[in-house]
Parts: sequence; C-alpha cells; structure tokens
Amino acid sequence: MPSVPSVNGFINGGLNTRPVFFGCNDTDTPIIVYVPNYPWSYASNVSTYQLAYTNDEAHGVVNSGMRSLTLNGTVDNWPKCLACALSDRSFSYTTENRTSECQECFATWCWNGVDDDSDPSGTYEPAVGSVPQFLTTNNLATSASDAPVGSSSAAAESSQAENGASKLVGGWSMVVGAVGVLAGGLAVML
Repeated sequence: MPSVPSVNGFINGGLNTRPVFFGCNDTDTPIIVYVPNYPWSYASNVSTYQLAYTNDEAHGVVNSGMRSLTLNGTVDNWPKCLACALSDRSFSYTTENRTSECQECFATWCWNGVDDDSDPSGTYEPAVGSVPQFLTTNNLATSASDAPVGSSSAAAESSQAENGASKLVGGWSMVVGAVGVLAGGLAVML
C-alpha cells in the first residue's frame, strides 16, 4: 500500500476537503484516489448510526456526494485528471512515460508527502455550498460561480445531479458518489 499521512496530517494538510491521489510515483503500489465527502450542497456527513432518512435527506446526501466526486463542475480538467489516475496502473505508466497532461494532473492532485502530525487547530465546519480552499488557493475553481449549488426543489436537484454526473464518464459518478457519501468518502484502489 502507498504511504498516507496520519490522521492529524490529513486534517492539517486539508486533505479532508479535496480529492487526493496516493502512491502516484511508486509503481509497486496501487494508486489510491480519495474523494472526501464535502458539503457542496448538503451537510451530508451524517452519522453511521442514522439508519432512516427522509426522501429529502436521501436526495441531499446523494446529490452532495455526486458533487463531491465531480467537484461540482468547478474544475474544468478534473474529469481528465481522474481518468489519468484511473488508467495509470493499467497502462504501467511511470513518471517518465505519462502524458504531459497527466503529469500536470499528478503534480496537482498527488499527496506531496508532508505529514504535519501536530494537533489540528480550530474545528472543521465548512459552510454548505462553499468551494474548498485548496481549489480557490490554487486557482483551480474556474467555474465556481456557474456551478449548481443549493436545493430549490427535488426536481431541480435531480436535474442538476444528472447534468453534473454527465460531465464525468457517462454518468456513472452518480452511483459512485452515492457509495462515497454512504462510506463517508470515496477511496478507490487501482
């Protein structure tokens, strides 16, 4: 398995707010693609002890999960970068034979190896509908103002979810996003 940061390092590095790839340059391990559950449109990080949900809660959780996986359409090259990570090991790519586009993606999304194990300061309470700081700090959120956020109605949420999901590999992200939300974050080993 590739190296990953400690729990405190995960929080201090902001990896709990954005996707990150682990094991990018170690071809002896799988690449782990971690996409955290982020409150793009709903506070969906619900307790695993909650066993019953209203339809509105279920829609909110699934739609926010889809938005987590697609970064709510705010990063134009995210689908390409996710495809780079998903296909990297199957083609036996290394840092020497990846395309320049994939190299750029890996430079952006791979964990940098820094593990700040100090106690995190403050509390983690991101505002529903906010864009993760990593995306704005690194000028990655190019279309944040155009991205659908909020929940005016179940029909609008469903339409927005379908539109966002279609931006990422033919709509399968909706299902994966739902699985990711229910698991509190999505991690894929490749």
